[in-house]
Amino acid sequence: MKFNCNQKELCNSINLILKAIPKKTTMPILKNIMINATDNDVELTANDLNFAIQIKLETATVEECGSVCIDSKLISDITKKLINDLVVLEFDEYSETVNIKCGRTKFKIKGLSTDEYPNIPLVMQKNKIEIQEFNLKSLIDYTNFASSLDKSNAIMNSQLIEINGDRIRMVALDGHRISCAKEYLSDVYDNFEIIVPTETLNKIGSMLKDTGDDDIYIYFEKNFVLFEIKNIKVLSRLTEGKFYNIDMMFNNKYNYEFTIDRLELLSTCERAELLLSDNNIKPLVFNVCNNELQIKLISQLGKLEETLEVESNCTSNFEIGFNTKYIKDMLRVSNDDSIIFKLIDFKSPCLMLGNGKEDFQYLVLPINIK
Repeated sequence: MKFNCNQKELCNSINLILKAIPKKTTMPILKNIMINATDNDVELTANDLNFAIQIKLETATVEECGSVCIDSKLISDITKKLINDLVVLEFDEYSETVNIKCGRTKFKIKGLSTDEYPNIPLVMQKNKIEIQEFNLKSLIDYTNFASSLDKSNAIMNSQLIEINGDRIRMVALDGHRISCAKEYLSDVYDNFEIIVPTETLNKIGSMLKDTGDDDIYIYFEKNFVLFEIKNIKVLSRLTEGKFYNIDMMFNNKYNYEFTIDRLELLSTCERAELLLSDNNIKPLVFNVCNNELQIKLISQLGKLEETLEVESNCTSNFEIGFNTKYIKDMLRVSNDDSIIFKLIDFKSPCLMLGNGKEDFQYLVLPINIK
């Protein structure tokens, strides 16, 4: 096998594909990146059996077909240190040596046969949806922070992707809050839903740009989902089971409502966190009356009191407490100027909306203020 390509593209592609290298594994071959050169393409592959990435090098020219497995950390470290020039990579299968040349630099490292490298499952490209890059990025940003970190609960450690005609909805929850975001699609599709591990969506989100306008294709089967992003393919095993019926958790009748400037409240939450030590949860108390929101937090480190202006329908004092982090998380990902809080009473879930829009809904449980 022998090919050449641009150093910058090779380095960036390898750094990206490291997301699919397992931190721990009983199969040493999975610590390697597989490089496969055919007549027309050079493709890099990393696979941890549940999550895989394949990248085609766009600047590669193949001189001799073949394949090799190379230690992922070593090839990553090497390509980072090469100058921005043409890289020539050649594998001698008889000596199991990979020769890397760039400018005046030459490396000889160990290469392995690809015979033991596991094949990536084939996903038939028939069940497909198309979504723009910035829309998918937005959906992931609006939901993944609310997913549970408890890996023993596979459903809460995953997110729902639901297609309904020309709408896509993504949902995450952790037992204390639910984040739900929607976007329009450019076409109408058959209704379906899949459950995707949050770790998969986190990795995909890190590959996307907020302003990216490339079309992304999502293909799905019973056990797998495939994301195609230009020259990158990301394959993930789906989470088995049924997602929670979140629609029944949202209420249409709220007794209290107030609107507040997002950045002002975010700043207050950040100041309140200065009085909170690790694992020390104290309620951020909201007291709403007329057009004022009095905020208070008391901890072993001290006391915070602030008053913010709001637009409210509360004519008498209404007091409720929240976990500061849960409020801050929503305010941090929202792009809206103001946030609407809708409440039933001091012990029922509170609905937060960006400027009243239904495309991003956040439901959070209050905590005891006594």
